[in-house]
Amino acid sequence: MRQTNPPMAPSNEATSEQLDVARSQGNVYHQAMQAMAEEEGAHTAQVDDYLVGFVHEEAEGMYALDGDSLVWREADDDANAHLEVAVADAVDGRFVPGLDVHLELSRDGTPVCATTP
Repeated sequence: MRQTNPPMAPSNEATSEQLDVARSQGNVYHQAMQAMAEEEGAHTAQVDDYLVGFVHEEAEGMYALDGDSLVWREADDDANAHLEVAVADAVDGRFVPGLDVHLELSRDGTPVCATTP
């Protein structure tokens, strides 16, 4: 992957005020990712242009998109884990929308399950 960094100086792409807004958004999202990183079982790492956070927790309910609305869904009775992944731009710290995230879990080197977008 070719690594590129978004410009963080005023240009024809963004004014100084727009860059201030981007930094402000990035700071707030960074605080959320920091709280996630402090949870037991959490890991964070920079991967190419991204900062990726991952945490493994006990099963819990969560909001899910249902058409155009968010609805609360309780965890299934047989659920045993809740996995969270958060991704931010490594330069300005903002949330990266529209990503397809693929997750593959293994135990002792043997695949357990995988998600596909």
